[in-house]
Amino acid sequence: MLRALMFVVVGTVVGFLNEYRQMLEAERQAYSKTLEQQVEERTSELRKEKGFLENIIATVPDSLLVLDSDLRIKSANRSFYETFQTEPEKVIGSSITGILGDDGGKLSKDLGKVFGTGKKPQNFELHYQSEQLGERRSISRREECWLQQKKNWL
Repeated sequence: MLRALMFVVVGTVVGFLNEYRQMLEAERQAYSKTLEQQVEERTSELRKEKGFLENIIATVPDSLLVLDSDLRIKSANRSFYETFQTEPEKVIGSSITGILGDDGGKLSKDLGKVFGTGKKPQNFELHYQSEQLGERRSISRREECWLQQKKNWL
C-alpha cells in the first residue's frame, strides 16, 4: 500500500511539474513573440531614420567623409564623389591620404595631430595640397564634431 501511495504522489508531482513546464514554455513563447515584434518595430524605425539621415548627408553641398580610427574612409557623400570624380567602390575602405594625396606626409601628420590624440577635435582648420584639386582647406567649427563608437571616428 505504501508503494502504491508513493507512485500516486510521484505521479502527481511529475504531472504537476510537466504542467508547470508547459505553462512556462507557453509564457516563454509569448514573451519571445512580443520581443520579436518590438525588435521588428524598432528596426523599421531605425531604417527610416537612417534613410532620412543618409538623404540629408547625400545632399550636403560640401564634400563629407566618415573615417574610422585608422583614417580609412567608411562613407562619403555624393558631393565628394563628384568633386574627386570617383566611385564608392574605389573609396570605401581606402586611406584618406591615398584618396586625397599626402604631399610628402604632411596630411598624415596633420590628421594625426587632430585625430591621433584620443581627445575630441575642436575648431580645427586643416590645409593640405590635393594632387587632384590643388590647395584645399578643411574647417570644422563645431564643438561636438565627432562620436566614437567601437573605436571608429564618425
